[in-house]
Amino acid sequence: MRPDAGYWIAWSKISGVGAMRLRRLWEHFGDMQLAWAAGSSALAAAGLDQRTIQAALSERSQLDPVAEAARLVQAKVDLVTIADASFPALLRPIEGAPAALHVTGALEIADEVAAAVVGSR
Repeated sequence: MRPDAGYWIAWSKISGVGAMRLRRLWEHFGDMQLAWAAGSSALAAAGLDQRTIQAALSERSQLDPVAEAARLVQAKVDLVTIADASFPALLRPIEGAPAALHVTGALEIADEVAAAVVGSR
C-alpha cells in the first residue's frame, strides 16, 4: 500500500473534497501527506476555493490519516490511486473519475477491459 494512503482517505472525508479536488492536490503537492500539512495559501495555490480551504483547516484536526491507513490494512483492502501505475489506464483520463479505488484482491491485466460498480464513500 502507498505510504500516504491514509492521507488520501482523510482528504476524501473533508467537506467539499471529491475526485477533482483530490486530483488537484496530488498534481500540486505530489504527496498527500504534504498536502495535509499545507497552510491556506498553499492549498489556494493548489486550486482549492476558500470554502474548501476553511473546511480542510477545521476538519483535519478531527481526522487521523494513520488510523485511516490502519483500517484499510485491517479490512485487507488496498488503495489504488491516480498516482499509482496500477490505476486503470482507461479510467485515468475520464473527467470526474474517482481518484482512488478501494481494491480487494488484485488488479490483473484482464481487468483493463472489465466493468466495475463504483460508488461514493
